[in-house]
Amino acid sequence: MFADVSDDALARVKVRFAIFEAGDVIAHHGDSDSSLVLVVSGRALASRHSENGREIGVAFLNPGDSSGEAAILLNAPAMFSVVAVDTVLAGLMARTEARRLFAELNVSTALLRLLAGKLERIADNQVVLTLPSAYARIYSVILSALREEHGETEAQRELPSQAAIAMAANVSRETVSRAMRILATHGAITREGRRYHLANRSILRALVAQS
Repeated sequence: MFADVSDDALARVKVRFAIFEAGDVIAHHGDSDSSLVLVVSGRALASRHSENGREIGVAFLNPGDSSGEAAILLNAPAMFSVVAVDTVLAGLMARTEARRLFAELNVSTALLRLLAGKLERIADNQVVLTLPSAYARIYSVILSALREEHGETEAQRELPSQAAIAMAANVSRETVSRAMRILATHGAITREGRRYHLANRSILRALVAQS
């Protein structure tokens, strides 16, 4: 979003950087003074509470992703909570600073593209949640969390925690555990200690289609 912004404009904006461990809340749903969250490293999960109080995962946030733009533009409370899935380095920008940066022409144009892309991702996520097969939802959530990138590192191929996958797919932790065993049996993922890594994206896609 800020790729075409001048160095002078960026230098005038104050950003506070902080490290969050897995499970730490970076932003709270409903906070009227929430910051713009910029994920520098690690992975987080954007979620919100339903009317019955159930927390529902909306989208994973990877390095380069952000959260809070729409709420700041609308001067509304935060639309999502953001929770660290693993160790996250995040930049936190106060609303006044974010609005000043949003006024930059290059930023406002990029912001429109960013929000359009987020709307598409949320729509895709809603489609995933309507899939009748729990396994298909789990596999689709994993694919969405591991966006394909050229020259991706081993860390970028690491799967989110089972708890995060369960929340995003709206299934139980036990169901995710069974799905992981199936993926490992088919060679889609590998296990190293308590961590899982993507081994074959094509196999994972095929299992989504079959489920």
